Amino acid sequence: MNGKVLLLWALAGAVSGLSARETVQGLIDRRWVPQIKKIDLTSGLRIVPWIIVSAALFVGAALSKNFNIARTLAAVFFFFCVCAGATDTSIRKVPNPMLLGMIVVRITEIVLYYTKGITMIGSVSDSIMAMFLGFFIFFGPTLIGVPIGAGDIKLAAVIGFCLGLWGLLWSMALMGVGSVTYWIFLKVTKNGTMKSLMPMGPCLASGAVLTSLLVLSV
Repeated sequence: MNGKVLLLWALAGAVSGLSARETVQGLIDRRWVPQIKKIDLTSGLRIVPWIIVSAALFVGAALSKNFNIARTLAAVFFFFCVCAGATDTSIRKVPNPMLLGMIVVRITEIVLYYTKGITMIGSVSDSIMAMFLGFFIFFGPTLIGVPIGAGDIKLAAVIGFCLGLWGLLWSMALMGVGSVTYWIFLKVTKNGTMKSLMPMGPCLASGAVLTSLLVLSV
């Protein structure tokens, strides 16, 4: 792939990052109450990470060996994952519209697989099985008092549906790596302990994005 095409993908990723920032800010504002300090993602240099991360993800998709349609669907999936993870980081809520967006991407992929023959991650039955597995893996611990949010449970189910069984397992493994890294950061900075609660959504969404990039590259 030539440099001009990669540049176009990077620019598209930058635009996606800006759109994601505005989307997340809107989701935060919609759930903001006066008793909570308002979160502002639009000021100063806070724009830079959105642009860099999204541009890097889009370039990663562009460098894959898949069809353009598959790359585009992956890029849209990245957008919804970024929005879901960032919103959960900010206000501990996984927005349903982002989950619905991921489901639509997967259904579109399935339709295009049967009509255009594009590459698909796993079979339909694999997606359904992984969806239920993701739900029960995260819902089960709540039955014994482990605090797992409903948004995290739904996100795990949706990622299972979108990425299939192995995609779900890889996403969860990467989530574990992210969680351990977060706890180490808390320990080093003395801002918390191993008992500190953290939103699992961002780590799970990040794991799903990295897993998607891995699948696209093979």
